[in-house]
Amino acid sequence: MRRLQNKKATDSFLSEWKLNAKKSSRIGIESETIKIEATGSEYRFEYEQALENGTVLHWWVVTDRKGGCVKQTLKNGESMPSQSCVLRLDANRFVENSKPPILKSEYKVSRDGQRMTAHRTLLHTEGTLVFDRTATSN
Repeated sequence: MRRLQNKKATDSFLSEWKLNAKKSSRIGIESETIKIEATGSEYRFEYEQALENGTVLHWWVVTDRKGGCVKQTLKNGESMPSQSCVLRLDANRFVENSKPPILKSEYKVSRDGQRMTAHRTLLHTEGTLVFDRTATSN
């Protein structure tokens, strides 16, 4: 148990992050929340996203963040046709690619740990999303 507590104490990503639309590029996303939790030796990423066209998506993945691809699962338990490939680059950065290759996001947590920035490419549209920490995961 001590090992898991240490991971939580030192992992700057473990939190719930909410999109700050005023500080973000407009790339078709109206709102987005990302919740990142430790689950043993893996990490659970939960996404809730509202697009400007009215579509609302809520899905999750569980990954070891070593670059392997894992299935994306809708909140209702149904599998999505795409996968997430998550690679942790260092203590404050990770990259997530989708399969099929339509989305790439490079995330970085600020030095003070209160902001996470995502440089995102969706198909051929690039933008920067800024997320504010809302809570620390337990």
